[in-house]
Amino acid sequence: VIFHIDMDCFFCSVAVRGRPELRGLPVAVCWGDAASENSSHAEISSANYEARKYGLRAGMFIGKAKELCPQLVTLPYEFDKYAETAETMYRTIFRATPHVQGVSVDEAYADVTSLVTTNDTEQVSRIAAVLREQILEATGCTASVGSSVNR
Repeated sequence: VIFHIDMDCFFCSVAVRGRPELRGLPVAVCWGDAASENSSHAEISSANYEARKYGLRAGMFIGKAKELCPQLVTLPYEFDKYAETAETMYRTIFRATPHVQGVSVDEAYADVTSLVTTNDTEQVSRIAAVLREQILEATGCTASVGSSVNR
């Protein structure tokens, strides 16, 4: 059984974590100076689900994004926080299984076959739910976990 683990809106989730005043607001993490007067060409790297409701997405320029969502909160990259959170996520996965293949800073495959003792899909779902909860507890960010028999 192979899990695909992907942190949800990773850069935005990390940015909002510890900043309760941003919860529930549309937030985007941007490459470029989104706060300057000439910010229309700054590019969104990550948009949270609240921002996505307005049609915002990665790769969109801030000028267009602010037309769609004038109340958008933009934040710069925080690479040190991403690295720390990613390391914590990976350590959490490695506690479940040594068979982990990193895909990116916020995404991995994990072979959890050794944890599955029956041919019961509900058991696989429970293992995924436990892993999601452990990742949330360790990082303060949510993750999606999908399962399959291969990558």
